[in-house]
Amino acid sequence: MSSILIGNITFIGFSEKAVQKDVRLPKTKPSILSPSDINKKNSDSIEGKLNLIYARDYSMRKDFAILIQAWRKLDQ
Repeated sequence: MSSILIGNITFIGFSEKAVQKDVRLPKTKPSILSPSDINKKNSDSIEGKLNLIYARDYSMRKDFAILIQAWRKLDQ
């Protein structure tokens, strides 16, 4: 939690695998949750598409929706 408060990581961002593979995604800090965390059956192509959609249509509302839907993952 202290890393978030300091600003080293964020709650929600792109998945790490997608950032390494897709040069179209903007550079961001590492994150705890990603858009692909709300979908249990992810392939690499679906994960990439979710990240592109998240980047293109970013809103705080989507961040809160991801946070609420993936809340259980924070305990792991």
